[in-house]
Amino acid sequence: DNCQKEYAGVGGKPWPDILIFKMDNGGKSDFTSILEYRSSIEELLREISRRPAYVMQFNIFARACGCCGTTAVVRGIFGDEINAKKDMIVSHILELSKELGIVPTMIYSMMVHGTDAVAGISAQQACEGCRTTYEEYEIIPRPDLEMLYLEKG
Repeated sequence: DNCQKEYAGVGGKPWPDILIFKMDNGGKSDFTSILEYRSSIEELLREISRRPAYVMQFNIFARACGCCGTTAVVRGIFGDEINAKKDMIVSHILELSKELGIVPTMIYSMMVHGTDAVAGISAQQACEGCRTTYEEYEIIPRPDLEMLYLEKG
């Protein structure tokens, strides 16, 4: 209902620069499976932390280099909780990614700088160049990344 109120602007769009890709006759998005993926990650994080944890956004990305994947932007979860249940998280994200047609070569968490708070969890199907960098040189390009899964080829 909140979304329907928000999108009740001109022609069903709150701002003129917003593009709605597809809506059904009831005014709901056709992308309900993505909403279900977001919810399932949120439920898993709440189970792990045993307190409120939130997935603010569930993004699908494609980079210019050829990498593609998903990112769950999260709040209320910490690095030690992720590391304690790493296998459970990796298994869950691998399954979700498979349903989206993405075969992750790496799964990592992004930390809030200077804290133990997790800002996001990403599953990435690396392009050949990035895969070589990660595998052969064992380089993690940013200090805020915590590698949870790395498939070596």
